[in-house]
Amino acid sequence: MTTKHTPKGGRPRIQIDLAQVEALAQIGCTLDEIAAVLNVSPSTVDDRMLKDEGFQAAHKKGSEHGKATLRRMQWNSAKGGHVTMMIWLGKQLLGQKDHRSVNLSVEGHALKLAEQIKEKDPKLYEKVVKIMNEMEDE
Repeated sequence: MTTKHTPKGGRPRIQIDLAQVEALAQIGCTLDEIAAVLNVSPSTVDDRMLKDEGFQAAHKKGSEHGKATLRRMQWNSAKGGHVTMMIWLGKQLLGQKDHRSVNLSVEGHALKLAEQIKEKDPKLYEKVVKIMNEMEDE
């Protein structure tokens, strides 16, 4: 004896155009944005992402295609001589970094220290002033 599967009560399942899901994912739309364009609730889109393999596949395919398109455009921009894009791609893909040299200005601290030395040891102060003057001449 076979049993027939009878549909449960409730609203009929909303039909979603998977080609449209793919196209929206391709341009980087969030799930909430996809829901708005499809005129369904965000919870419907969330539910489909969790339970509907066709929806998941369309979203993934669109998202990956969009990333590849963007990467191709970035490469073309760099190949066209866009220096900023070359630098950015170098940092992202080659681990290149900006090397910042830190040049601390200690002049103010040196003057305060010299004043303290002057109060405590005038002879040492004269030596410090002489050294500072020599450094300034270099």
